[in-house]
Amino acid sequence: MKKKLLSGALVMAMVLSLAAATPLSALADVTGGVDVAGLTQGAALSAQTSYVIRDWDGLVRLSELVGAGMDFSGCRVYLTVDLNGTGKSFAPIGLYAYPYETAVPFNGLFDGQGHVISGLSGVQGLFGCIGKEGVVRNLTVDSDLEAESYVGGVAVYNYGLVERCVNKGDISNTDKTSAAGGMVGANYGTVRSCSNEGTISGHKVGGMVGIHPTGAVNPVVEICNNSGMVDGTSNSGGMVGASIVTATVQNCENTGSVRGEGGIGGIVGMAGNTTVRNCVNHAEIGGTGDMGGIVGTAVYGSAIYNCYSSGRAEGIGRAGGLVGQKADGILQNCYWLNDITGAPALGMSDAVGYDYNSVQTVNCSAFDFDRALWSPSGTNGVFMGEANSGMVYTELTQALNGWVQSYARQTCFRWELDTAKSNYPSLLEQAITPSATPATGGYGGSVSVALESDTQGAAIYYTVDGSTPTLSSARYTGRILISQTTTLKAMAVQTGMENSPVMTEIYTVTEGADETLSPGMVALRTEGERQIVVRKSLVQNGKISVPDGDVTGLSAADLGKSFADTDGHWCADAVAFVTARNLFLGVSETEFAPDSAMTRGMLVTVMHRLEDEPQGQGESFSDVPAGAYYENGVRWASGTGLVAGVGEGLFMPDSPITREQMITILYRYAVSQGYDVSQAADLSDYADASELSDYAQDAMKWAVGSGIFFSESGELDARDNATRAQVAQMLMNFGIRYWAG
Repeated sequence: MKKKLLSGALVMAMVLSLAAATPLSALADVTGGVDVAGLTQGAALSAQTSYVIRDWDGLVRLSELVGAGMDFSGCRVYLTVDLNGTGKSFAPIGLYAYPYETAVPFNGLFDGQGHVISGLSGVQGLFGCIGKEGVVRNLTVDSDLEAESYVGGVAVYNYGLVERCVNKGDISNTDKTSAAGGMVGANYGTVRSCSNEGTISGHKVGGMVGIHPTGAVNPVVEICNNSGMVDGTSNSGGMVGASIVTATVQNCENTGSVRGEGGIGGIVGMAGNTTVRNCVNHAEIGGTGDMGGIVGTAVYGSAIYNCYSSGRAEGIGRAGGLVGQKADGILQNCYWLNDITGAPALGMSDAVGYDYNSVQTVNCSAFDFDRALWSPSGTNGVFMGEANSGMVYTELTQALNGWVQSYARQTCFRWELDTAKSNYPSLLEQAITPSATPATGGYGGSVSVALESDTQGAAIYYTVDGSTPTLSSARYTGRILISQTTTLKAMAVQTGMENSPVMTEIYTVTEGADETLSPGMVALRTEGERQIVVRKSLVQNGKISVPDGDVTGLSAADLGKSFADTDGHWCADAVAFVTARNLFLGVSETEFAPDSAMTRGMLVTVMHRLEDEPQGQGESFSDVPAGAYYENGVRWASGTGLVAGVGEGLFMPDSPITREQMITILYRYAVSQGYDVSQAADLSDYADASELSDYAQDAMKWAVGSGIFFSESGELDARDNATRAQVAQMLMNFGIRYWAG
């Protein structure tokens, strides 16, 4: 019985590539999965399962299950439709209690997929408590909520991550000991890339967060925007009402007016031990008390850097262009529009309404009423909207940076014109935090993760050991294979911008899922700031392997290419394999020419690349011109004994190579590498075995016996020309045989 070959259907069944990761914005909604509405209390949840909410009953059921102690840790929950709860009962998802260990939080991933939940009433928020492992993202909430105590549009208490969410409802509280926020009432975690459009009113109110409370450990609000009005009876801020712990508010913009009593700030109402950096306020600030364009009251070591305000600070009390009252802390590298009607205290600058520690106010400058930047001589102003010497600007940020660039000047305080001497930095934009697709969750076997940043042209650096990425970390070049439970962190870097905040995603990987080889996945080795393709590598069974078994410091990425003429072709996986390793190139950007003949010059070039293109010392043939793409490959292959000329000083690089010639060269290469070539098959089952040349006998027996041989017809076809597709397939078979570590 004639032997049918492993390399056809069987190899194609064995070699299945992972699905290509797609940027989040391009993904279709997740619609399939287990319906939450049908889950029973105590049901076994799987991190490998997608859970979906398709109707109001599903949302209610999620609340009931979390309240009963099923926190959905490691699980992914997707909202597939808009939901309106008008006239319907609902209890927030997750229950807060102090201390945290006694709370019943939601610890899974809730992805709204851009959908809207509206019409909630009689509750303090959609989520009662988001746990330390919880993530809520891609959701719009539109409900007018009023509560006696803590209240937030998305969550009452957040210990985890709220990102890419929008609040459109009006939020208010009535208890002076509590707080209200557009996103979160009390924030112990991170709020990122969110926006508020609703009116926030009551006590300790903020467009994003009401309060960073005592006991919070480094909470963060970043890359957020507030356009809604904030109106509070104490501590009101465009981003945060009161931040009374070590916390960070950065890269945020406020355009909604902030009114109230007490500490009133365009970004933070009252800041204690809080860092406010790279923030801007464009709205009016006013009321009674301490009011400032950035912070109302700054105490206990607060630090305010690289901020500016173009909003008027106006009211009864201590008003400053940047800070109303600064009892302690640093104010540095900030601008403001000098349009303040509340007079500063006697002897104070108009940067700060009342400054107890002016020596820590450094490098701050103002625009005056006609919007010229102040300068020591009064002649180097940069004007907006009117003709003057030099450039005319219409945007505040243009004027600020133009002033720095035009004069490269030493800046000074308006009230100490002759003493401050230091170069003033321009305000830098910040790169946008990378996003990962797929996101945090549980997966079986392995998961291929794509990273992207909305900052065009940004480089992304990442780590997989939980450490904070730096410019010395691995640079992202393609999908990252994660085959064990991993904390992935990444940041985006762009010239002329601040580095982005660090993205953190946690992947829980369990054993026992179906495992396959991914032909387009290849190992990468980091050298300095470059990542080098390890050509002799496999990503198989969810793990990297190389011939010597040492995978220390290697990462993996999918670099395989596809072409219009290989889409649906039997060789698609093999093409991904050879192109990921830069062994083959296409004949054009869109074509691979899989059925075209492989030439002698092509083959030696491929084999030369497999060895990372060492210097060749072989024979120079008269028909191998200097500079030809195959010149170095021919010199190397002839010098190592893989090939010889055809006589009379000729190599004939453009002549097709036969299948037996190609297999013989591959056999010689295996011998030169010290690979085991002892497996030899009996070729008598092949009807055309007699046509095999004598020189190719051992090589063909080895190729068939080791599983490297491939034939479309099922015969040896030894003297037929080898096609590009056939060579690619046999090279992939060769790698599977010898590079498994």
